[in-house]
Amino acid sequence: MAGVGDCVASSSFPASLNIPIPQRSFLPTVVKKLTFYDIQSGTLVLQWHGFGKSDFVFTSSDLLLIDYIGIQYNCKLKFSIDANGELYSKISGGWGDLCRAHRLVEGNRVRFALSKSPHDNAMHMCIYPHIGVQTTLTYPLGDGTELPLYVSQNYFV
Repeated sequence: MAGVGDCVASSSFPASLNIPIPQRSFLPTVVKKLTFYDIQSGTLVLQWHGFGKSDFVFTSSDLLLIDYIGIQYNCKLKFSIDANGELYSKISGGWGDLCRAHRLVEGNRVRFALSKSPHDNAMHMCIYPHIGVQTTLTYPLGDGTELPLYVSQNYFV
């Protein structure tokens, strides 16, 4: 499964799937209810209110947005201040691709989380109420190598 370890052929697992799952520690998190603008413009507007202020040192930078099954989207992150003096960010680029890939609509709730790794410019996200699993299966080729086949499954709670 992506995000929980290296991809391994299913034939190498014993009957019991007791495999170690590395822990990911997340510090700040924020939940955003998506607006029409967030979806249609391809730009996510995210009020920060202390979320991640110290994690991003530049007013504009590249951002790696990682979805709940481990797929990565290259985005642009730009900070600004609104008319009320509140800090907000605009996330563009790969955000539009993520919206299309997950068929996001106005009103979906998305949780964003930053990892403990300082200055890695990565943000993880999870769409509520979705649960996603990505499985890697392999197909043996005639030359002794294996072809990875990726299967993504989305569940709605």
